[in-house]
Amino acid sequence: MDRRRRANQLAAYRPYPRQAEFHAAGAANRERLFMA
Repeated sequence: MDRRRRANQLAAYRPYPRQAEFHAAGAANRERLFMA
């Protein structure tokens, strides 16, 4: 069960709005930086 929970974490991933913008920018900009 523990292995399944760890493997399923990616399926449950929901980015914050700024993270979603960052991911979307990857389509047009190969190099980008996300700083905290």
